[in-house]
Amino acid sequence: MEAMPPHALEAEESLLGAIVIDPTVLNDVQLILRGPDDFFKKANGTIYTLMAELYDKYETVDLVQLQQVAKDRDVLDAVGGVEYLIKVAHAVPSAASAAHYARLVKEKSTIRQLIGAAGEILQDAYTKPEDPEEILEDAERRIFSIAQQRELRHAEKLDDLLNAAIQQLEEND
Repeated sequence: MEAMPPHALEAEESLLGAIVIDPTVLNDVQLILRGPDDFFKKANGTIYTLMAELYDKYETVDLVQLQQVAKDRDVLDAVGGVEYLIKVAHAVPSAASAAHYARLVKEKSTIRQLIGAAGEILQDAYTKPEDPEEILEDAERRIFSIAQQRELRHAEKLDDLLNAAIQQLEEND
């Protein structure tokens, strides 16, 4: 019996529901998530992409728009139909925890990426035992690539903090 990869489907659905309630949370969510690949359920990643595109174009997201764009792109059935969109939209009572849901989704995505990288490293170790240096370099590259995603997010937050501190200093002068 093979284990199910780490995921948080409730957090994914709650995040999408929060975006329907308050599309402006996408600004914070997009700083946390890399994109639709962070979602375990492919349909949720597709819905997230459609929401981001709607928000970028119209600065709003609602069920009617979401259903129409999914229908126009011929992905409505693939994402679970109107029933699933309604379920997602009603998954949470408010958008207040959107960033928390996004962090849960991202954490599970990071663990899945680490599992994938570990599997690739293991496969390389078994199939290329004659070149340990190459295996080690590839392993470092894979892990660093995953770690770098996290570091970029922290760097953006530090930049925000520095800008706020500079602004506060300028206001005090």
